[in-house]
Amino acid sequence: MDERRKKPGWAFWLIMALVALPVLYALSFGPVCRGLRHSGEYQRAYAIYSPLFRVAEFTGWQWPVDLMRLYGGPGAVELIELHGVLGSRWIEER
Repeated sequence: MDERRKKPGWAFWLIMALVALPVLYALSFGPVCRGLRHSGEYQRAYAIYSPLFRVAEFTGWQWPVDLMRLYGGPGAVELIELHGVLGSRWIEER
């Protein structure tokens, strides 16, 4: 019997896109925050990454905040201080 491998269909690629795009979105946060030190485009960065800040603030967990601070570096700290995101609890820990 001739068993051929099927090429991935549209459903496979749809699932791959639904998984890969949010991961790439979150991974782009660090390089963008590091670039903020040079460009100063805080308003645009906040508009793009506000869902990440909202999730971190909504959950109330400390580990997403620590991860954003570690991965985003000084640009993330300035972005958060500028917009008062995550309340004063996160800024005071700095």
